Order: sequence, then C-alpha cells, then structure tokens
Amino acid sequence: ALWQIPQVARTTAAFHAALHRTPSTVVPFIWDPEALEKSCEALPHLGLYQPGPHRKRLSVFEPNLDVVKYCLYPILAAELVYRRSPERIEFLSVLNADHIKDNPEFLGIMGHLDIVQQKRAFFEGRHQTAWFLAHHTDVVISHHWDNPLNYLYLEVCWLGYPLVHNAELCKNLGYYYSGFDVDAAAARLQEAVETHDAQASRYLKEQRRRIQPFLATDPKNIAAYESLIDRLFA
Repeated sequence: ALWQIPQVARTTAAFHAALHRTPSTVVPFIWDPEALEKSCEALPHLGLYQPGPHRKRLSVFEPNLDVVKYCLYPILAAELVYRRSPERIEFLSVLNADHIKDNPEFLGIMGHLDIVQQKRAFFEGRHQTAWFLAHHTDVVISHHWDNPLNYLYLEVCWLGYPLVHNAELCKNLGYYYSGFDVDAAAARLQEAVETHDAQASRYLKEQRRRIQPFLATDPKNIAAYESLIDRLFA
C-alpha cells in the first residue's frame, strides 16, 4: 500500500504510484501536542502567547532549503508593514538563515528593504520552536509553495501565537492569506499586530478547537486509520 499525507499528494502521489506500480491513497494528517507541551514545561507561562508591548517582534521559521518553504515572501510582508507603521515593529527575526545570509543574490534583495537597512532585521541560525516563540516572538509569518500543511502551523496556533500564513489545508487557523499575494499577507500581518492582543484568550481557545481534526484522538482519524490498516491486511 502507498499512503500519502495531504500536503504532498498533489506533487508526489502520481509519481510514487507510477514508480511503485501501486495506487496512492491520501491519508489523514496526524499531530499531537504532547511533545510540544513537554518542551514548554520550563518556559515562561508554559510557552503560551502573552499580550505584550505596542511594538511587535516578528519571526519567520521557514527552513529555507528550497522554494517550497522559503523566507522571502514573509520578509516582504514584514517590509510592507514596517514601511507603513515602523513604530509597531520591534524587529524581524529570520531563522534557519545561516546558509543564505551571506549569499550575494539574497543580500542583493535584502539591501533594498527599509527593515534591513535600518537594522531591524536579524538573520539567525536554527532554534527550538517553543523556546524562540516564548523569548523572541509576537507574530509568526509563513509561506509555502505546494506544501500547505506542517507541524509548525499547529504548534504556533496551539500556543496562541498569531500565525500569518498561506496554507490552504488549514486556512481556518491563524491569519490566512492566499498564494503569493504579499499585499494580502501584509494586510493580515497588520491586522495581527494591531488587534491580536485584544482577542488573545479567545483566539487560543478557538485555535485549539480548530486543531482537533488533526489530532490522533479525533474519532474520524481513528476510524480512517482502522479502515486503512484493515484493508492493508485483508
């Protein structure tokens, strides 16, 4: 049997089916907060988002290994908000950037941006997600290209942090924008910066409710995997 998680099915299901001469089945995407909450036990407020100062700290967690999950569009969204409201942005942190921060082409683009020229952007290495959220983040900005679901989105929203993203398989989470629309991303980011603190408690509860369909304890997921396993051994 060949099982594919939903976020890669569009680009890989047909490839693997042809390669292995086996029909491909899309299976439910499963996540559990246990590991995340364990990593939060020693963090302030158990890692949960806390309303804070007027100026917000923005973070980008993309791995930056290829264009599938890359920091460029989140940076551009941050730049547009910074141009309009520099007094609302404390700084921008771009993680997993050690291998690109000295690249001439990357530097050529970054050199055009006010948030970089005015030394309000930092290009960091790799950090543990919950720790960096708790100590250095107020808003997370994300972008994907044909991989519209991953653990990061669920982790960020489970802890109550505003997530600005374009992942259509979980568009009911966080602050969603479509595709490569940087203006729309900037508008959602501006909304998160200006309004999130007033609804932080309600947002946390709502995000956890919306994440329930991804949990291993969800009855529909249990039934789906029972059926898959029964068919596999039938």
